[in-house]
Amino acid sequence: RATIDKIQEKMIRVGTDLRQLSHDLHPPALQEAGLPQAVRTYCEQFSESAGIPVACEADDGVRDLSRGAALALFRIVQEALGNAAKHAQAKQMTVRLTRSADVVSLTVSDDGRGFDSSSLATAGGMGLITMRERASQLNGKFEFESAPGRGTTISVVIPFR
Repeated sequence: RATIDKIQEKMIRVGTDLRQLSHDLHPPALQEAGLPQAVRTYCEQFSESAGIPVACEADDGVRDLSRGAALALFRIVQEALGNAAKHAQAKQMTVRLTRSADVVSLTVSDDGRGFDSSSLATAGGMGLITMRERASQLNGKFEFESAPGRGTTISVVIPFR
């Protein structure tokens, strides 16, 4: 009986983990409320869990972006904030998501320690590579600026569809 109870507990945990993974792959907030609200909510949650203030501006004009583009930009926000929290020792971060006519712009910046971007030629992190690929798949442009002691800024500009 004890063995069956343990197996049942493990199965419930696996189901819960699988459900969480599914929600992480396709965040309900993104589908229900749209990208701007999903970004604002994520910034709030991230700020609370990481203990780093995140100023967030998300233009509601971006709400009608295609689902695929919205998911890609959401993932870039997640990756950029995660990188900053993990590597930058940032005290503050900023996320700006705006729409201007035919383009959507995303900027994520931090006031962290920064890094020498020339060193990425040989040791580029997977996070930057993934963000660049996501932007490229959307026919967009990905740029980042960083320097030791000056923080990092990631910029993505994609066509609005």
